[in-house]
Amino acid sequence: MGLTADFVFKRLDDEEDQTVTVQEFRKSPGMQDEPAAREVVGRIDQNADGSLSWDELQAVYKARHANCGASETRRSHGA
Repeated sequence: MGLTADFVFKRLDDEEDQTVTVQEFRKSPGMQDEPAAREVVGRIDQNADGSLSWDELQAVYKARHANCGASETRRSHGA
C-alpha cells in the first residue's frame, strides 16, 4: 500500500490551513532547496496564488500515480 494524496497533503500542511506553501512543500523528499520547491509548486499551482490547494495537489498526485497499482494487480492475478 502506498502513500495517499490525503496523507501527503496533511503531512505537508503544517499550518492546517488547507494550503501547502513553498516553505511547507520543502519537507517533500528532494525539495529542501527553495528554488527547486518554488519551481515545482509553480508548475502545480493552477490558480497562481503561490500555494497548493488540496485539489491542485490531488490532481497531480493522481496523474503521477495513475498506474502504480496496475502492475501489482496484474502480478497478483497471474497476468
